[in-house]
Amino acid sequence: MKNKVNHELHYEQIALGELKPENEYDKDKIRSIEESNQKILKEYPPELMAAQIKMRMNEPNRDAVQNRRIFRRIYIPLSAAAVFLLFIAIYPVLFERTGTNTSMESDTVRFKGNGPSLYIYRNENGETELLGNNTIVKEKDLLQISYDAQGARYGVIFSIDGRGAVTLHFPGNIYSSTRLDSGGKVLLPYSYELDNAPFFERFFFVTSEHEIDASVIMEKAGRIAKGNKSEMLILPEDQRQQSMILFKEEVE
Repeated sequence: MKNKVNHELHYEQIALGELKPENEYDKDKIRSIEESNQKILKEYPPELMAAQIKMRMNEPNRDAVQNRRIFRRIYIPLSAAAVFLLFIAIYPVLFERTGTNTSMESDTVRFKGNGPSLYIYRNENGETELLGNNTIVKEKDLLQISYDAQGARYGVIFSIDGRGAVTLHFPGNIYSSTRLDSGGKVLLPYSYELDNAPFFERFFFVTSEHEIDASVIMEKAGRIAKGNKSEMLILPEDQRQQSMILFKEEVE
């Protein structure tokens, strides 16, 4: 066991640039580590992780021990080289100067105000709570989705979770019409229960004056889910998009 640990440390040191590869086997091993690290980093987008860490650290009554647990839970699945790369990516966002927005809202269109709006409610103990961007949620929370078209004629609503799963919320399937109802807030006819996917659930609302092909939107959503989950969709000029994120509560 000790030799195995030493070998892994040796390869991690090479991946970090602290040692040079001694032979072809070393080079092959390093390529494998680098590919694995890049895959992991795609699953843990620095922007999302930094926003989650910063929000947890700023919670009232959170002490230094709890803050260390945040980092430990995030870093446990990563190799030393991947941790180093992720830390370098997160650091500028996590410790940026006061006054800079880190809440993902800087990348998105606001969910309330002028234009189409999306509302997400949590049903808990018989009470309904309107959720905002960066709200903390947990497994088995029941969410109710509502929209206000505000003049937009067509729309698609979907979400991406921390595992990269994409869920279509409106329309009911990719073959249905994406025509939106007008006349104020429209409640979708079912609740959405959060599963045990880690880290976050990110919601998108795509709108247009013209018919939207839901299958095309879902295909584009799938690309984001498999890559950098903090990105926005690449859309034609006649389509608008909004995004908000709900962070999942850590399981002790």
